[in-house]
Amino acid sequence: MGITVSPHSLALYSFSSNLGATVTNFKFGDVNVILGYPNVSDYLLAENPYSGATIGRVANRIANAELSLPLAGQESHKLISNDTYSKKGASYPPSLHYGIFAGPEVKKEGSKSVVTFKLQSPHMDAGFPGDIDVLAIYTLSEEHGKVTLEFEYQAVLDENSSVDETVVALTNHSYFTVSNGPTVEGTEVRLASNSILGINQDTLIPDGMITEHPDVPTGTLQPFAIGSAAPVFDNCFVIDKYCPLDTRTTPLKVFAKLFHPDTKVHLEAATTEPAFQFTTGESMTKAPGFCPRAGFALEAQRYVNAVNNPEWIDQVKLKKGETWGSRTTYTVWEE
Repeated sequence: MGITVSPHSLALYSFSSNLGATVTNFKFGDVNVILGYPNVSDYLLAENPYSGATIGRVANRIANAELSLPLAGQESHKLISNDTYSKKGASYPPSLHYGIFAGPEVKKEGSKSVVTFKLQSPHMDAGFPGDIDVLAIYTLSEEHGKVTLEFEYQAVLDENSSVDETVVALTNHSYFTVSNGPTVEGTEVRLASNSILGINQDTLIPDGMITEHPDVPTGTLQPFAIGSAAPVFDNCFVIDKYCPLDTRTTPLKVFAKLFHPDTKVHLEAATTEPAFQFTTGESMTKAPGFCPRAGFALEAQRYVNAVNNPEWIDQVKLKKGETWGSRTTYTVWEE
């Protein structure tokens, strides 16, 4: 899905969008707020860091690519590992980065443009139990010079599935920038929390503790600057300990604000999710056409490795008759 917007003109069109329900472009004025590639073939390269893609069934890292808690009548489930970007042996989860979604269905709802994708993920897809039906709904709107792109995800376990439960945690893997240069250097960042999931440095898997990030000021949405090489971020920040399975029943919470003094462009991210992964894009060194720190990841999500933590698994465990859901918005305007 390619999106081109300006403060006075709103347009929405599709471009190979059913490939992972991928957002290929979100341009505000002269600034490419969401980074993408010009060709479909670029998205199929192994070096693509899943730019703009819907990721799941479970986003972020899963320890040892395995569901180690009893689920769907089995003591454990071995998953397909795709730890392309792992460090020190950390395992990344299997994913639907390039799942072929049905659609898109595009319609207008008043001043809004709505794009809907559908995906049926079969039992044991990438090792996950259960047949699930997924909706990815993207809404683009403009009001008073501010443009908002909303991501809404929904998943249900098919009533005819051979198992009664599975795990789900979807998000979008776009890279954002409000600068008009090759990197995010000079961006002023404000985060709603400095609490992060503590991790085992050898595996990059959460250790079950919540700690504070030393480079984020104490207090809500206090500003700090991003330089050419520091500070470096690749952390899951906690913004809420309460998490219903369908977080769409809770209010949106602002979790990040970005501003660049050269472009005067602001970006405000809000979500119903309990956490978000914030990275400064060091891994983009492998991406064709991009350089390190070309964009930020702002991935609203559930706690990392919740599938293997008995205290967190209710965030992601989906049973028949239940609905998993989330909403996240990214609003852009010019000062």
